[in-house]
Amino acid sequence: MEGVSLEKEAGGAIRKEFSLMNSEHGFSERQWLEFLDGTIEPAEQAQVLEHLAGCADCATLASELVVWRTRLLEEGQGLREAFSVPEEAFQSMLSSSIERIRSAEPAGVRSSFGWTAAEGIIVLRFLMEPICGPGTARATIELAVQRSAGEGSRVTGSNWRLFVGNLSDAAAWICGSAFGRLVYRAGLGLAIEEG
Repeated sequence: MEGVSLEKEAGGAIRKEFSLMNSEHGFSERQWLEFLDGTIEPAEQAQVLEHLAGCADCATLASELVVWRTRLLEEGQGLREAFSVPEEAFQSMLSSSIERIRSAEPAGVRSSFGWTAAEGIIVLRFLMEPICGPGTARATIELAVQRSAGEGSRVTGSNWRLFVGNLSDAAAWICGSAFGRLVYRAGLGLAIEEG
């Protein structure tokens, strides 16, 4: 994961009011990503955990991202196993997977406010990684960001639908049309804030 820039990948801040990635919290994007991935060095992990104990905003966001990642990894494993089933059955499984994620405890994850576009990109990356791998997920997202926002621009609420369409097209080309539809439905299902 060395050299991965979530801000570059996501094309924007993770939260308008606060951001896991901004310097006021004292941690780099790499450290936060490695913490969420579970690959952070023990000394750095202790620093992040200490920060989370004293920063309610970061603790809430980190907790939500961990819940989403766990749910998406579980669903992704089931979907990977389902690639050998007929298309109709796979479509049914896609719908069921999205509904299980939305309804799983803790209920109300992210119900009080929407996601920033950058946070939505991270959630979609968590969805894609178990099926197409972290490197392919990252490269596909970077391509979709570039196609949707242009060089040096970022994905926002106003171009989110275009981004999701570009990402789902690329995902379908790489991992099949059913996976592209899953990415599309999941992306449009996120409540992305304008801005």
